[in-house]
Amino acid sequence: MKNCDFNLIDVYKRCDKLGARQFDFVLQGGMSTQKVLKVLLYREIQFLELRLAKLHQEKVNALKKLTKTLQNIIYLFHISKDVFDSTIIESYEERFVIFETIVQMKETTALSDFLQIHYPALLFDLHFFFYEPSAFYLENSGEKPLRIFVKKHLHKEYFRMAKKIKKSLIENRDT
Repeated sequence: MKNCDFNLIDVYKRCDKLGARQFDFVLQGGMSTQKVLKVLLYREIQFLELRLAKLHQEKVNALKKLTKTLQNIIYLFHISKDVFDSTIIESYEERFVIFETIVQMKETTALSDFLQIHYPALLFDLHFFFYEPSAFYLENSGEKPLRIFVKKHLHKEYFRMAKKIKKSLIENRDT
C-alpha cells in the first residue's frame, strides 16, 4: 500500500473552485484517513451552505435535501470518533443532530433562531477543525491509511456515505 499524501489546503481550494456540485472522489488506500474525512466533511458543509441558500427558493424539496445533507454530516462525524478526539467530534455531532431535529420538525422560527445564533459559531468551530495543522484534533490512531480504516470500521456499514467511500476506494485499488 503506497502512501498517497496530499495537501489539505490545496484540496480545499479545489473544492472551493468546484463549488457545491457533485463529483466522484478518487480515493487511494494509502491516503490519510483523517485528511479524507476532513475533505468529505468540508464538501458536505459546502452542500449544506448551498441547501441553506436555496431554502427560501425551493420550498418543496429544500427541507428533504437539507435533511439528507445533515444526515451525511452526522454520519461522517459518527465514523470519525476513532480518528479524531471523540469529545470534540461528539460535540459537533450533537449540534448537527439538534440542527437536523429542528429541520425535521419544520419549525421555521426555531430554524431561523438556530441559523442566526448557533450556526455561525458552529461554522467558526469547524473552520478551526478543517484548517488546524497540528495534531490537536487527532487520536493516536488518526493517521492510519484509509484502506485499513475502511476494512476495520466501514466493512459492514450501509449508509450512503459509507457506500460512497467504499466504492471510491474499491474501484481504485492500489497495485
